[in-house]
Amino acid sequence: MVRSRSFYYLLLIGLLAAATVEAQIYQWTDENGQVHFGDKPKDQEQAEKAKPVDVQENYRPSELTEKERQAQQQQREYAEQLRQARQHKATQRSQQQAKQAEARQERCEAKKARLARLTGITQKNGRQRYYYSIEDGKSVSSNRQREIIEQIKREIAREC
Repeated sequence: MVRSRSFYYLLLIGLLAAATVEAQIYQWTDENGQVHFGDKPKDQEQAEKAKPVDVQENYRPSELTEKERQAQQQQREYAEQLRQARQHKATQRSQQQAKQAEARQERCEAKKARLARLTGITQKNGRQRYYYSIEDGKSVSSNRQREIIEQIKREIAREC
């Protein structure tokens, strides 16, 4: 029990000592005329020239002038215009993508319908009829029709 009390007393003394120590800020000018601030000067020569700086704990910037307020307002307005322009551009891009997707879907449906006609058998008046492809107003051979079917299948696989 005695040991723990002494520990707490030492801890309390250490905390009080740390609270009373205050960091000092120094200001000095180097040989190039550059002003520096720090908790200690860089070297001994500068330490002799350095002077302590009074630091205000609760610094509050001064009130803005009318010109500064107007500049801030212009910056806000410009930022809002940029945001709206980006949003408008994104909306246009998404609409364009939707139109492209719709057009692609329509092309796919047309190709699938043509493929179904080329490969299907239809019934007309109780009779089976095959659809034969026509190029330049002439019907094509069955070999050419198979080539057309394979070409359409590749297009569907690639685009749809």
